[in-house]
Amino acid sequence: MGNITDFCRRWGNKYEYMLSMDADSIMEGEGIITLLRMMEGNHRLGILQTNPCPILRKSLFGRMQQFSARLYGSVFSYSLQAMLMGHASFIGHNAMIRTEAFTKHCMLPELTGPTPWGGKPLSHDIVESALMSRAGYEVWFVPEIVGSYEEVPANLLSFLVRERRWMQGNLQHLRLLFMDGLQGIYQETFLTGSMGYLSAPLWACFLIVSGYGMVHFLGTGLLTLGNMSTLAIPMMMLLVSSMVFLFMPRLLALAVHIKSTRAAHYGGKDKLVWSMFLETVFSFFFSPIMMIYITRFFWLWLKRKGISWGDVQRDDSPLSWRSCFRHFGWVSVVGFVAWVGMGYQIHEINNASEALLSTVAGKWAKPSDIMLWFFPILAGFTFSILIAHFTARTFPSLLRRKLFMIPEEISPPEITLRMQELEVIMRENIPDQDDAKGAVQHAVSNKAFYVRHRPETRYRPKVAAKLLQKIHAGANLSDQETRLALSERECFDLLHKCNMGWP
Repeated sequence: MGNITDFCRRWGNKYEYMLSMDADSIMEGEGIITLLRMMEGNHRLGILQTNPCPILRKSLFGRMQQFSARLYGSVFSYSLQAMLMGHASFIGHNAMIRTEAFTKHCMLPELTGPTPWGGKPLSHDIVESALMSRAGYEVWFVPEIVGSYEEVPANLLSFLVRERRWMQGNLQHLRLLFMDGLQGIYQETFLTGSMGYLSAPLWACFLIVSGYGMVHFLGTGLLTLGNMSTLAIPMMMLLVSSMVFLFMPRLLALAVHIKSTRAAHYGGKDKLVWSMFLETVFSFFFSPIMMIYITRFFWLWLKRKGISWGDVQRDDSPLSWRSCFRHFGWVSVVGFVAWVGMGYQIHEINNASEALLSTVAGKWAKPSDIMLWFFPILAGFTFSILIAHFTARTFPSLLRRKLFMIPEEISPPEITLRMQELEVIMRENIPDQDDAKGAVQHAVSNKAFYVRHRPETRYRPKVAAKLLQKIHAGANLSDQETRLALSERECFDLLHKCNMGWP
């Protein structure tokens, strides 16, 4: 957000439109031109965005994520378009923006108070769409525009890091619910976005209460035929509604693709079904890990422990065992303790309660079956270290067997192939990001970098007065001083001259 704000304030008046891209975004020229034509043809449009397709992931976790996003998202995005119409939510990238309107109405100040409740808005894009709509402009989400791509997290840890940032940003939106002039649909968006994360601790509380309650009633003999019959209908309604919410999006996506030629774009009908089945099984074990981590993040948020945006891993490097133990070891301990504790309590249930449960369930259920119902949750907790490490690895055999395939792997877009070629060239000619000294040396000695970077610098007299003399003298600059010198025009000019050997 800082870079966009800086651009809008310094150069925004020179451009009628700007195209917002993320670090892992790719867009074809035809798609960009389509966005521009639509913006030019409708002056009520403030933000016009596409539905980016996830691509290029090689790890097991990344492939499952991009497969599910591509398959289920293709159905969800059209539903979203029909529901929101001209009041869509901005996703922050792969969008054409009307610069003047954005600069005038969408520049966000820091929220009052300490982080994470205050400070810089992390999920600023949703707020920007609300402010654009409040100013009288429309925000469109158009999935029909093709040629828009992005990358998704490659492993479970990167996914959770991103979710914590999004959670903090979405909970900040609660402070904006009653902002003057805010459209009702954006109030609903702010509320549902926050509730999406508040549901994790609520689910955790429900699991604790329901698990303890069932074992406690059976173990103490408080469960009778009467109150068991009273609970039967609500329990069945909860089970059915849960199954509908879990499986209906998947079944709708399967129905849309299995009866058409689209299945061939996912490896064929059999591969599509197998991929969806395996991804669904994985979600049973992945969701509890997500739940317990979001619950922990929420607790840290209540204690006012915030997090900055930070860097994101953008490659498919596997997670080390050390990293998995460090970040998921406590989850495995929680799962193991809960498993042992519940198993011990079930073992202590008397014969009368066991016979009662068997009678009510028509001899289809025993107390030990409680462990079966809780197995995905307890297994997800207990084996979280193994799950995180295993799913972060890359398995070329999955690609050969066409599992978790997406259309962009069956027929790779030309732009992604060209991007990969150019990435190899860039890595050969640009120093590694971990090599700080090499990067600075490249910045001050490379002519092409100088020509492109100089317009982005500006005159800062106080910085120049402090650093020019040290640069003339050839003194070593600290990291902070180096960053300032590269952004101040006179200092940058002098650094370039000195390194090129010019007088």
